[in-house]
Amino acid sequence: MLSAYSVIPLKRFGQNFLIDDNITRKIRDAVFLNTGKTKAAKDYVLEIGPGSGALTNFLQKKSKRLIAVEVDRVLCSALKRDFGKFKNTQIVCSDILKFDLGAYLKRSKINNLKVVANLPYYITTPIIEYLFKHLKSISDIFITVQKEVAARMVAHHKTKDYGAFTCFVNYFCKPTILFKIKKDSFWPVPKIDSCFIRLLPHRDPKKLYNLSCEELFFKVVRAGFGQRRKQLLNPLSNIVPKDVLKKIIPGGILSSRAEDLSLEDFVYLSNLLNDAKVMEGSLSARSGTFWQKSAGLPVRQAGS
Repeated sequence: MLSAYSVIPLKRFGQNFLIDDNITRKIRDAVFLNTGKTKAAKDYVLEIGPGSGALTNFLQKKSKRLIAVEVDRVLCSALKRDFGKFKNTQIVCSDILKFDLGAYLKRSKINNLKVVANLPYYITTPIIEYLFKHLKSISDIFITVQKEVAARMVAHHKTKDYGAFTCFVNYFCKPTILFKIKKDSFWPVPKIDSCFIRLLPHRDPKKLYNLSCEELFFKVVRAGFGQRRKQLLNPLSNIVPKDVLKKIIPGGILSSRAEDLSLEDFVYLSNLLNDAKVMEGSLSARSGTFWQKSAGLPVRQAGS
């Protein structure tokens, strides 16, 4: 498709097209698409950024219903010409963040969507947040991300890659790196290698972690990693007075740094604060911009 339609990669979209047939086959093998006893396709699939259609042909054949969302209008037109003839396939020309996935899922009565995506680095975090808002209707997520992002997703506490983004991702799902992808598998060649990763959603994360208040939990995580090299007493004192913290939280936790605490430790910490009701009326909603900054990821400025 790239040569047939004289496609030129656009920097503003962060485009890097997969050109390695071997990697394409590995992705096909890794994506779990179910068929029944009659071998009929059963899965509803969302493909984000189909690009040149390297995976679209496979997904179209193996899906009960495929919706592919592409922001590049030239590629979108080419995809419609190549795949628009199939009744089970819908090509949508849109920025995925402007696509009303919730309305689509409700209208189509879908509660087991599978997502396949090759995510540009500059927009990785916003898209992950976007998908996490619809996790009750998503059964599986398979995405290609740059290796540094993958490392942060699967990091353990007390390591340099562990941070607020790690806690955010692991709270909502179980991330697993399936395999690495060399940078020369793409055109144009990016600066660093990538990973193909699976995010298996938790059906009810609040229940799974026995968490009292999600909003408070994320506020505590934000505060802790906002000053990750400081003992927790200092960053947490920005939201709760020090004398109150010392009465509620064990000293061993307050003298630790954010990177020393596991996700479960942060749950325990936020539950203690919630039980003490020290935060009533002072909670503020988390934003996508925070997660980008905390994870060390750039904001959405592809052309900069």
